[in-house]
Amino acid sequence: MKEPDLIGFSSFGSRSLYLIEADQLGDIPPTLNIASRHFVCVLVMAAEETPTEEISRTVRGLIRSGCAYLCTWGPGCERVHDLADEELVGPEGENPDTINVITTWHDKEPLSEVLWFALNVAWPAEQFEDDCASTLVISVGNPDWAAICREALRDPSEFSKRVLAEEEAEGAAQPGRRGGRG
Repeated sequence: MKEPDLIGFSSFGSRSLYLIEADQLGDIPPTLNIASRHFVCVLVMAAEETPTEEISRTVRGLIRSGCAYLCTWGPGCERVHDLADEELVGPEGENPDTINVITTWHDKEPLSEVLWFALNVAWPAEQFEDDCASTLVISVGNPDWAAICREALRDPSEFSKRVLAEEEAEGAAQPGRRGGRG
């Protein structure tokens, strides 16, 4: 089992930043040791061939561990998002403990922009605000993706500056496209 590694700290939300680099979903512990009661999570994986029960089991563990905001990225991320929503609602309908957990999928953005979003925008629902002081990124099965995640978490301020500069340059190179955020 891969335990979360504390990589850095972000002033946005005063969050501790953790990373799990896993070869497969089964390497992720069913219960995570994170410094805060709730956390933002980015799940980075190629999910097209991953069995539904394996994804659902992982999402249940994240929810049980305190995930308050889940972003999914990678091939098949919309499927992961939909399975997460099914777990949050549960078999009996809306679950009052998890109904305000936010889920997003990011199939059109580069990984760097999704990490930027998690580090600078993702904010949990009001019931989780006071004790959501961590961001966890889980990268599954791709060392190159894990390296990008580690870079973002190690120095989120510099990473954010670079992502915004790249986006601004791309916007300037494409007439009619707005650069920057906001």
